[in-house]
Amino acid sequence: MKLGQTIQDIRDRENLTQEKFGELFHVTRQTVSNWENEKSYPDLITLIEISDRFDVSLDTMLKGDKKMTEKLNKNIRGAKKLRIALAAVALVAVLLGVGYYLSFVPEKYIPLEDTGLRFSDKGELYVDNPYGAFHGVYEGEDKDGNQIEIFFLSSTLASRTWEKPIKGYIWDFGVSDGEMMDDDGVMKPIPPASKVYYLPEKYVIESDLLADRHKHPTLFPIEMSEQECNERLEQIVKDSELVWEKK
Repeated sequence: MKLGQTIQDIRDRENLTQEKFGELFHVTRQTVSNWENEKSYPDLITLIEISDRFDVSLDTMLKGDKKMTEKLNKNIRGAKKLRIALAAVALVAVLLGVGYYLSFVPEKYIPLEDTGLRFSDKGELYVDNPYGAFHGVYEGEDKDGNQIEIFFLSSTLASRTWEKPIKGYIWDFGVSDGEMMDDDGVMKPIPPASKVYYLPEKYVIESDLLADRHKHPTLFPIEMSEQECNERLEQIVKDSELVWEKK
C-alpha cells in the first residue's frame, strides 16, 4: 500500500480532516493533501511521530511504497557524502561564535506592513520582501458561511541577510485541491477561499505558533469545544487584517 493511501486511511479511521491532521504535525492542509496525492512525502521525524501517535508501525507505513523507501535511502546516502562538508560548516560556526550564530536561528513574526505582500485578482499571493516560512493557520468557514483562510509569515535574520532571499509567488488562495468530510462522513472538495486574513502577532505569541513544531501548536487546542472554537474564530477574524477578497 502506498504511503499516501496509508495516511488517508489513518485520517478516515480517526475521523480527521486534512486540516485537523495537519495541525497535529504542524503542517498545512495542503501539505497533507500533497502527501496523500504523493506529490511530496513527510520527513523521517514526522513519519515516526505519525507512527507513534496512531500506533502504526513504520514497516506498515513504508512497506510497498518503493518510491518513498528509495527517497529515504537516497537521503541517507547523501548525508554520508556531506559529512566532511558539514564538519567544515560546524567549524566555521564555532569560529563565528555559538552565541552569535544561535541569535539568528529563531523564527520571527513579520508584521503585515513589513511583508511586502500583494495579491493578484485571482488570489495569487506574492511577497516582495524575503521571508522564512508561510504559516497557514486556518482554512474553513466563518460565522457567515464564507470560506476563509488565515495566515502569517515568519522570518529569520539569516533568511534576510546571508541566504538568497525567498520571495515572489508563494501561494494561490483562489484554488483548492484539498478535501474535507461533511456531516454525513462524505469527503468533498474544499472550495477556494473568498476572504483571506493576516493573523495579528498577539495570537502567534498566545498560541506559541513559532514553537518547536514537534509540540504541535495550534490556534484551536484540541480540548476546546466546538462552541469555544467558533467564538475564538469570530474574535480572531475581527482582529485580523483582511488582505484579499474574491470579487
